[in-house]
Amino acid sequence: MFNGKCYKVYFPDQPIKIEFFLIKNDGVLISIDNNKVFYNKNEFLNIMSKNAKLFFERLILIEPSLSPSCSSIIKDLEGIRSVAD
Repeated sequence: MFNGKCYKVYFPDQPIKIEFFLIKNDGVLISIDNNKVFYNKNEFLNIMSKNAKLFFERLILIEPSLSPSCSSIIKDLEGIRSVAD
C-alpha cells in the first residue's frame, strides 16, 4: 500500500475482499465489499499498530514458544507507531 499500490486481502475464511489505498500522502482509503471509508494515515497506522501489538502480546501469554517471533514483530510495530506519531 505504501509503495503506491493497492493492498488487497480477503477476510479470513470468508470471501470478503478488503482493499487499502494510499490517498496522497496523508490518507488511507479502506474498501470492504465496496463500502469505503477514509482515515488519516498517521491515525490509522497508530491505531492498527497499537492493537496489533496487544494481539501479539496476548499471543505470547497463550503460547510462550512464539515469544521470539512475536517479540520481533512487536518491535517492528513500535517502530511503525513512532513514525505515525
